[in-house]
Amino acid sequence: MRAWHEFYTVIAGTAATLLGLLFVSISLNAEVILGAGNKHAKRLAEQAFSNYLLVLVVSLVVLIPDIPDKDFGLSLLCLSLSGGPWVLVRAFQSARARPGGFSRLTLLRRFLAPLIAFSLMGYAGFEMVSGDGEVHGSIAAGIMMLLISATVVAWDLLIRIAEEKYAPGDD
Repeated sequence: MRAWHEFYTVIAGTAATLLGLLFVSISLNAEVILGAGNKHAKRLAEQAFSNYLLVLVVSLVVLIPDIPDKDFGLSLLCLSLSGGPWVLVRAFQSARARPGGFSRLTLLRRFLAPLIAFSLMGYAGFEMVSGDGEVHGSIAAGIMMLLISATVVAWDLLIRIAEEKYAPGDD
């Protein structure tokens, strides 16, 4: 675990910074994101928030001094089993809702990376609890997928905000 300390320190700092920036952008644009007619922007904000938060939590758990692999694995299992189904619910809601300019396929594709990341972390958690194998690479891959996915979603959110706030004819 010590060999991964620097990696998770950087990832935790990155996730915390991006989470803070997301809070600022949501606060400055609350009327656009939380407006009754813009459920899609709200779902984008929620997805980016939950992905960044999960990256931060996993990174902080890794940084607990001398955490036993079984305890870390149990934490990963719990996070995966609670977060994975929620990603499926959000994907289903997005597919059923009016897409708001995005095709249903694009909306569903957005959830593929988090589902793969939760699967990787769930697998790693199971392996750590059972005492089998070296799975830190799988955890790191899952964390990076979530971080990248959250950033892509946050970018989509910012584009959506700009389109809504600065639409032609809204001078």
